[in-house]
Amino acid sequence: MRWTSSSIPRPLSSCIAFFAALAFGGFQLSTSAVIRVVSSKSSHHSAEAVSNASRSANLSTGAHIRPLGNEGRRLAVVLPAMVREAPAGNLTTAAFAPAGLLGEGAVFNRTQSIGAAQAVGGVASAFFGILFIMLAVPIHWFNEERTVRSEALSARGLEEVISVEAERVSKANRGRLVHVQGRAKGAAYLQDPQFRDVAVSRCLKLQSTVEVFQWVQTTRTWLEGGRVRRCQPRFHAEWTTTHQDSLRFRKPSPENPRPPTGLRLGTATHVCPRVELGAFLLTDDMVNSFRRFEPAMQLLPQRIAAHGLTFFANQKDGYYYARPGFSLVRNPTLGGLFSKHEVGDVRVRFLCVPETNATVVAVQCQKDLDETFVPYRPVCQGPCIDEGHARDYRVEAGFRPLKELRSETTCCSTGGCAGCCCCACNTIACICAQEVVTEEICYVSDSLDPIDMPFRSVVKRSPWRVWNFRVMGLAAMFLGVRLFLNPFSGMVQGVPMLEVYGGAATVVFAAMITLATSALIAAVAAIPYRPTLAFRWFV
Repeated sequence: MRWTSSSIPRPLSSCIAFFAALAFGGFQLSTSAVIRVVSSKSSHHSAEAVSNASRSANLSTGAHIRPLGNEGRRLAVVLPAMVREAPAGNLTTAAFAPAGLLGEGAVFNRTQSIGAAQAVGGVASAFFGILFIMLAVPIHWFNEERTVRSEALSARGLEEVISVEAERVSKANRGRLVHVQGRAKGAAYLQDPQFRDVAVSRCLKLQSTVEVFQWVQTTRTWLEGGRVRRCQPRFHAEWTTTHQDSLRFRKPSPENPRPPTGLRLGTATHVCPRVELGAFLLTDDMVNSFRRFEPAMQLLPQRIAAHGLTFFANQKDGYYYARPGFSLVRNPTLGGLFSKHEVGDVRVRFLCVPETNATVVAVQCQKDLDETFVPYRPVCQGPCIDEGHARDYRVEAGFRPLKELRSETTCCSTGGCAGCCCCACNTIACICAQEVVTEEICYVSDSLDPIDMPFRSVVKRSPWRVWNFRVMGLAAMFLGVRLFLNPFSGMVQGVPMLEVYGGAATVVFAAMITLATSALIAAVAAIPYRPTLAFRWFV
């Protein structure tokens, strides 16, 4: 079973800050626009009061009344020879000049245009509403699409898997998820590149570990008085898989001889070039799933020559030992080589994975005239695609690298922070993709397992994570729709079915649109993978 995991990307914090600043700016701009509209309305009512008062006064001297200040909170009565001020909210005939001073043609100048202020507020509210809607749609889409893919991997895979015989291959099963059991066998000799004398048959994997006996430097450190203290380095000899360069030791120090030319230290694992499960061929990735190693000394000769050294087998510990310049003529016994190690000695151990029972659950396909397997991945299967084409798509998706399939979920190929900030889809795709879930099924086991065993190990999405993204999407969608409907509040309140809610009609209508849109997005995301699941969102 394979699944992938990763951590939250670095651009996430910057993207969250970007959208938070965007939301704050939209709210502030919309609020300020509404305040200006309310202030302009107040000024309008005050000006109307002054106009009515002036007409009732029946003044005829040609004076005019104008508001003072940007908010129109005080009004001035301008006469030919005098100016008097009166509060805007307490205007009477007595507040003006004596009767007969002002005529009916008095002119009132407003500080701001009510229509312009309403237009600015409406445009700002609709603009930021659209931005939040553009943010909410990717949240819903990538969250629901990833959830339905995870559900389809286990539910639809369990419905489609069939058991087939390992010794008999049917071309009709190509592109289908199959369950195969049998004996995994190595059909070719397996040789170690460093040791030409080491060649085994009927093995799936061969592993070699090369070590050298040499000096190793150790230094003890401790904290004393707030300062780090170090003692004089000490040296001891031990078996290591890496060469310890004595030139880097603190002098005085012992000397380590260099390993033989061409000899690579460490562990190396080699896979049999052809491993068969009945009539099927297992890929190298599938063979790497077998990890039951056993000592291979009984399959190898007692003496191995490589890199100018002769290695002798020690049956007690399973290692082959060699010493530069060692020969049986001068040392007829091997006791000193096996028990009394010297600096510069080399040893190697060989392990192998023998033939074993195996169970495979994967998609059957053909490659290079051989029947083999590819991982099972959920693919889009529309209502107009027949079963034959669906199998071809499944095989094609199995051959493609998983990283390439992930890249198709973003809107553009720009990487890093720029790719996340240029489009909300990229940001949400990166956030939703950073979780540990099973994305494909390519089950390989060294035992005879039942057909449902791979699906028991499928790691689905966390319900908490799914609902966290749903709540985020609903909140962003509701805020966006509410801001977009703000300029049309009067029209919404006049709808027959919503007028019973009064001033809350816009909020109720925005909630209805939010729920309907979210359900529609979830249904559209589920149709390509599980059409029957899409009807759940319409009920």
